[in-house]
Amino acid sequence: MHDEPPMNDLGPIWKNQDVHGESIPAQQLRNRAHKLQKRARRDAVIQFAIALVCLLIFGRLALHTVISADWFGFAGWALATVSTMYMVVQQFRVLKTAWATNLSPDAATKTCFDFYRSTLQQNLERMRRATYAALPLILSIQILVVGSVIRERANPYFVPPIEAVLPFCLIMVVWAAWFFYGRSRSARRIRAEIASLDAFEKDVS
Repeated sequence: MHDEPPMNDLGPIWKNQDVHGESIPAQQLRNRAHKLQKRARRDAVIQFAIALVCLLIFGRLALHTVISADWFGFAGWALATVSTMYMVVQQFRVLKTAWATNLSPDAATKTCFDFYRSTLQQNLERMRRATYAALPLILSIQILVVGSVIRERANPYFVPPIEAVLPFCLIMVVWAAWFFYGRSRSARRIRAEIASLDAFEKDVS
């Protein structure tokens, strides 16, 4: 619909909403709530699958480093495995919650309103946990880089350490900056939506 506000422009809906009636804004709120439920379920499945695949890959690499007695490699991959295991557990809880919640097609406006805010808060909490999990992953990559430099120093054709790892380190710095900036920006947008919901609730109470 061309006259429907964009997903990040919630102000008109909250300000014009009538929680006791069935106005057009009420129907828009209901549609948004159902779209959010579908997106939350889809994202939960995809993110759980990605975390599970990463766990299997990292776990196998950690086991391989034990067999080859590569202790730097083991430290890096084991840390990555533990961090990913944490994410698998968290994503399973998100997946379970997303599919346990069922918003009926004719749900009341207040129910849609509460569901929307609850889902936004859950998204904010999930982003916070993902940020915590990213820190040990970054550390594990640095351990693997240091271990590779130390191991390859015995190679007569090995380039100086700075030249060998500088491009990779620059990529990691850019990725980390993009990751944390993107998370911070998304978190600010979600908080703004929650604030709009809270302001609307105060107006109608």
